[in-house]
Amino acid sequence: EDGATIDPASFDGGTHPHALVPDAGLTENGDDFIIEAGPGSMILSLDLGALTGGEIELDLDLTISNATIIADLMGAQSTIEGGITIENGQIGGLLLIEDLIAALNTFGETCDCLGNPDAIAETSAMGVSCALDDPDTSTCTEDEELCATLADNCDMLSMVGLVADIDVTGDGRPDAFSIGLEFDATPTVILGVGDGTSGDDNGNDNGNGNGNGD
Repeated sequence: EDGATIDPASFDGGTHPHALVPDAGLTENGDDFIIEAGPGSMILSLDLGALTGGEIELDLDLTISNATIIADLMGAQSTIEGGITIENGQIGGLLLIEDLIAALNTFGETCDCLGNPDAIAETSAMGVSCALDDPDTSTCTEDEELCATLADNCDMLSMVGLVADIDVTGDGRPDAFSIGLEFDATPTVILGVGDGTSGDDNGNDNGNGNGNGD
């Protein structure tokens, strides 16, 4: 049977979904409907290159806060039996600098060739800075290429604070990034929960999506 399995990594403890955007509603728009939901939160895989001028290409699972969704539900292409088609989907929200730093440091702890540092990045009154002191990447293997790239370009993390544009705490200093993503969704049959290794987990071969951080 054709269909897709759900990636178990998309659930916390196997129970709670990492994406929860409540208060969804439908507004009729001709033959179609407009979906609006949120605010809520979700965990998305985002490329750090968008925040470092392309210097550090590293995908991190990051928490998007105050997430809202608006999209078009295509009435003619959607049925109760066959599923729904969504177009022109937009996700808006915030990425806190502290959540980004936490994700970077969690990744750094897996880098054996760097000595599994407790911190890759840190924050201060001056912004975001590299927490590594003259890192040696000579022992990093091919499998640890991302660790070496992050260490070699660690000083570029100071750029992260420069592109933050939201002041959440109200102290006059930006401490979050506004995030804007686009997505489409096509129907598929959910076959169950996968083992986390299949390329079909999350329906990646059946849906279409692209994201751009603002």
